[in-house]
Amino acid sequence: GVPREACEALIIMVSPFAPHLAEECWTDLLGNSPSVSAQPWVTWSEEKCKESTITIAVQINGKTRTTLQLAPDATKETALQAAFDAPELDKFLHSIKSESELKKVIYVPSKILNLVLPPPAKK
Repeated sequence: GVPREACEALIIMVSPFAPHLAEECWTDLLGNSPSVSAQPWVTWSEEKCKESTITIAVQINGKTRTTLQLAPDATKETALQAAFDAPELDKFLHSIKSESELKKVIYVPSKILNLVLPPPAKK
C-alpha cells in the first residue's frame, strides 16, 4: 500500500486546485480533522529524494553494450570492476584482465563508462 504520509502530502498539494475533492479525501478517506486547508504546506526533504543507485551506460569502443547499477558516488575503479564482472561484457573483455590492458578508459561519473579496446592481434 501507499504510506499514509504520502497520501496526506498529496492531498495537501491538490487542495489549492481541487479544494472540495481534497477536503472529502482528507476527512472521509483518511479520517483527519481539522480541515485540510488548516494544514501546513508540505516541506521538501533532500534526503528522501536521493537515489540509492544510478544507471550508467557501458560502451565498448563507443557502442553501448550494457548498463550497470552503481552507487551515485561510484569511483572509476568501482565502475570498471563492475564492468569486468558483468556477464554481458564477457565476450568483449574475455582476454582483458586489467585496466592496463585497455587502450583507454573514459569515465564520466554518474553517466557513462567507455572502454576502448586495443586492436585485435593479427594472426
